[in-house]
Amino acid sequence: MPRLPRPGGDKGSWGDVLNAFLQIAHNSDGSLKDTGVIADKYVKPGSGIPEDDLSDDVKTKLNNGGVSDADSSTKGVLQLTGDLGGTADSPTVPGLADKQDSNADLTAIAALSPNNDDILQRKSGEWTNRTPSQLKTDLSLSADDVGLSNVDNTSDADKPVSTATQTALNLKAPLASPTFTGTVSAATIVASSSVSATIGSNGSATIGSLFGHPAFMGVNGAESQPQIIFGMSGLAALLGYSSAIIGIGPGGASGVDVILSRSAAGELTLRQTNAVLGNIVTNLIRKNAGSPEGSVTAPVGAVCQDTTNGIFYVKTVGTGNTGWAAVGGPAVINTQAATDYTLVLADQGKTVEMNHADANTVEVPPNDDVAFPTGTRIDVVQYGAGQTTLVPGSGVTINSASGNLVIAEQYAGVTLYKRDTNEWVAIGALTA
Repeated sequence: MPRLPRPGGDKGSWGDVLNAFLQIAHNSDGSLKDTGVIADKYVKPGSGIPEDDLSDDVKTKLNNGGVSDADSSTKGVLQLTGDLGGTADSPTVPGLADKQDSNADLTAIAALSPNNDDILQRKSGEWTNRTPSQLKTDLSLSADDVGLSNVDNTSDADKPVSTATQTALNLKAPLASPTFTGTVSAATIVASSSVSATIGSNGSATIGSLFGHPAFMGVNGAESQPQIIFGMSGLAALLGYSSAIIGIGPGGASGVDVILSRSAAGELTLRQTNAVLGNIVTNLIRKNAGSPEGSVTAPVGAVCQDTTNGIFYVKTVGTGNTGWAAVGGPAVINTQAATDYTLVLADQGKTVEMNHADANTVEVPPNDDVAFPTGTRIDVVQYGAGQTTLVPGSGVTINSASGNLVIAEQYAGVTLYKRDTNEWVAIGALTA
C-alpha cells in the first residue's frame, strides 16, 4: 500500500516511496486527479461553508451562539413572544401600556373581602364594602330624590281610581242579573239553560240567526193574542224540542202552546208544550235512488220511495238504516244462486228466487236473530231445477198444510207470513 517515507528508514528509496504515495491523488504533472482519495474529500467553498452542509447539532449550537435556553434558575436564550416585545437588547411588555398604575386606592380596594351583592363605597375617607341596606341608610333618599313626589304608601284597597275610570265603570253592567238599556248587539250568545226577552205588551224580538233564518222570534200583543216561535237546531235543543220547530199558542199564564217539530231524521211531531200529543205522529216521504235498506236512516213508520222503480218502503223496525219493507209498486226480486240461504230483514215484501241446479234450502231465522215484524210476508219461488226446502231456524215453527215444507216443482212457490214471535205460516205448492 502506498505510504509516506519513514523517518530514519527507507534509505536510498525515499524518492520512490514518496512518488508512489503522491501518484495516488496527483497526476504526473503534479495536478490533482479528478478521482481518488483527495478528490472525494469535502472542499470548502471560497465564500465559506453553507449552513445546509452542517449537521443539525452544529446548526443549533451556532444559532444559539452556543448558549442554552433560559429557565427559572439559569440564564440563557429568551424568545420575545406572548406579553413580551421589543428586541433582545431592549425587551418590552406591551400589555402593561393599558394597565392602571398602582396607587393607594387600588391597594385599599384589593384588600377588601366583600360578600355577594355588596357595594363599594368611599366612606369617611376610606374605601369599604357595604350591604344595600347599609347604603340605603347612608343615602337617606326621599321620594323627591327619585322623582316620585306624588307617590305615597296608601294600601291597594284604599287607592282611589281616576274620575274617568269611574265614569267608564259606571256604564258597565254587573255579571249577576245585569240590566241593559238601548240596543244590545252580540255576535254570539251562549246560554246554560234558556234565553228570554220581555218586550212589554206589544212589540217583537229576534235573537240570533242561522243560515239566514231567525233562531228565535216572538210576536206578542195582549196576552190573549197569538205568539209565534221559529226555531233552528241550537236554540231548539236549548228549549228541549227537536232540531226545528214552529210553535203557535194563545200565550198568557194559562195558555197551552201547540208546537210542530221536525227532527234531524225528518220526523214531524205535534206537541202540546213539550209533551207529544197522543196518536199524532207523521213522517215525511223520503226518496232514495235504490232500496233504502242500509242507506236511509229514519224512525219506525217512515215512508221512502225508490226513485229508480217507484217502489214504496215502510220502516217497520229498528232505529238505524235497516228494517225497511217494500209495500207498494212492482215486486222486488231477490235472486239467490247459493244452495243455502237465510232470510234477512230486507226480504220483507220481496220475492226470493232460489236459482240452483242442486237441492237447496231457505231458512227462516229466529226472532232473536232477525226481528221481522208480525205480519211480514215473503214469497219464495223455486226458479232453478234444484228442489227448495223451507227450514225453520232454532225455536221457529213453520205451519203448513200436512206439515209439508218442500216446494213441489220448478217455478212453483209459496208465501211465508209471520203470525207470532217465532211462528210462521207457509201457503202454496208444497209437498212432502
